[in-house]
Amino acid sequence: RGSQMLLSNGNVLITESTGGRLLEVTRDSEIVWEFITPDIIGGSIGVVNWAQRYTEDELPFIKSLPGYISP
Repeated sequence: RGSQMLLSNGNVLITESTGGRLLEVTRDSEIVWEFITPDIIGGSIGVVNWAQRYTEDELPFIKSLPGYISP
């Protein structure tokens, strides 16, 4: 399980299903950001099956959310 998505900026979005981890990496294998699910179910980390990266333009409401920090 897991998936990879080539992003328009040349980076790759990786879903590591059984580790409950999402990360974006550059072509030089540098981690741009990562998220590890905090959900623990019966002593196991929650599984992440799929993810998709959206741009700010695709989610115009995002800038109005409390705590929004411009990249």
